[in-house]
Amino acid sequence: EDEANKLQNKLQNSVDDMLQRVDRDRIIPRQKKAYLRMADCFGSLPTSSTSQKSRNEIDSCLQKESQVMQFIMNTVQREMGEFQNKIQRCSMICKDDADARYGYNSNNSTGIKEAERFIHNCNTKC
Repeated sequence: EDEANKLQNKLQNSVDDMLQRVDRDRIIPRQKKAYLRMADCFGSLPTSSTSQKSRNEIDSCLQKESQVMQFIMNTVQREMGEFQNKIQRCSMICKDDADARYGYNSNNSTGIKEAERFIHNCNTKC
């Protein structure tokens, strides 16, 4: 179980590092662009007073830019969910393969150790 925890921690650290890089290199720059474009939505206002048409244009512009950010965030969330599902499916396949090879005989400590080693080795390939 100690090896399983080490493997899980290594995977978690790798995922955290990847998410930080994606955030730094992809999401934050796109957020900045979206927010700057949102600010630009106000840049073309008439100096005297805002007409209803101008207000509608502003709202439309703001909504468009916020949809871009929502799409990006939804995409990242969906991809992470799919990644997590793949890891879980792979881990379940490893467990099922170990059960098929070594069975459920809890009286055989050697068989349990071999099954645990098999699952660990299989999980590292996930």
